[in-house]
Amino acid sequence: STPLVGSESINAAGRYTIGFGSAEAVINEGLLAGGQLKGALTFYNDDVADVRNQLGRMALSTIELFNRQHAAGLDLNGEPGRDFFNPVSFGTAVTRLTPTSTAALSVSVDPAADAPTRFKASDYAVQYVGADQVVIRRVSDGAYFDPGTGEFSATSPVTATFAAAPNNFLTFDGLRLTQSATGAAGDQFVLRPFASVAAQVSVALTSPSQLAVASPVLIEAGTGNADTLEVEALYRVPVALGGPLPQSDIAISFNAAGQFTVAATSPAAAVSVQSPAGNTLTPPGGPYAFTSGQEIILEVAGQAPLRLVLRGAPTDGDTFTIRSAAGTDMRQNAGNGQALLALRDLDALDGYTLSDGYIPVFAAVSSSIQVAKADSEFATRVADQAESARANQAGVNLDEEAARLLQFQQAYQAAAKYLQSIQSIFDTLLSTFR
Repeated sequence: STPLVGSESINAAGRYTIGFGSAEAVINEGLLAGGQLKGALTFYNDDVADVRNQLGRMALSTIELFNRQHAAGLDLNGEPGRDFFNPVSFGTAVTRLTPTSTAALSVSVDPAADAPTRFKASDYAVQYVGADQVVIRRVSDGAYFDPGTGEFSATSPVTATFAAAPNNFLTFDGLRLTQSATGAAGDQFVLRPFASVAAQVSVALTSPSQLAVASPVLIEAGTGNADTLEVEALYRVPVALGGPLPQSDIAISFNAAGQFTVAATSPAAAVSVQSPAGNTLTPPGGPYAFTSGQEIILEVAGQAPLRLVLRGAPTDGDTFTIRSAAGTDMRQNAGNGQALLALRDLDALDGYTLSDGYIPVFAAVSSSIQVAKADSEFATRVADQAESARANQAGVNLDEEAARLLQFQQAYQAAAKYLQSIQSIFDTLLSTFR
């Protein structure tokens, strides 16, 4: 007999293994067809890992979206918002499977504005095929990264090349993979960007006055407005990290047909209007059709976009002016607070809003539980049937054995009667010929 030995820790790929005789002689999990050992390994290596990635993805999306929107506002002192949550460390996100590799890789969040909505709850396998050349596979679905499309759309390996610094990075699924030193063909790495994120969530602010709930812009209604149209929300939309944040004044005017025009002044600049779906409306400057309660996205070239919601019925000659909130009383301004609240309805997690992000996590857990229960019940029935078959071959039937005992008893009695008769005949013969 040879004992099975569990490893004292997970391996470089993040999996717990079982060794044959020693922890180093790792048994291929595919050779374990079932049983408690297979169930325990599958639970830890697959189910727990999947849920950990989903929780990490939800946590990272929340941290990035909230921090970016918080930075787009002003605090009680009129200062730009700082990080609401402490930034996430990706120090353990890259695991080297080839100990001798000289490559140096690091993971970070893509600074693009929409990066927090493109995260995927998965690990990634990276293999070098040459200097500065890698193949990246998304573990969750087995798809390969296609640098031509920037998506995991390939079913077979596609080579991606790291450019020279400072563009020595590849971006995918809202993440940025940076190479500071290249590797050799055959070098392998595993990226686990979400494994430790959920455990790192912590608030960075230390005082309520640091809450950036004020909007850096405000809107004023014209003195001649009919008061049939009111402002429901106005806030600045976060742009790419490090993006420009100047602000022109924007004038909005309504005509008799209920349409509106826009113009940017102080300084003058081109301004475009986008629909909630992100389509740019024409002609430039308007007039545009107005729908009460529908979001209007205003974007001045080189500036952060603004989201404006007006509700009611406009009157000919109604005007509104959007300008910087600098120098005003921040205590009466909660525009960015509305923007932070609006994050709950943002489609950020594969079709789920940020507030409903827990649904796929719970669904995955409940699904795994149901599958485990079904597998357990099926395995139990198979085991019971096997035990019944074994018992039929090797077991003892008490009724059958009792019948056989009676049979043997009667045979013994018959044999004794036969011997008694033979002895009687023999005695008679001896007495006759004496």
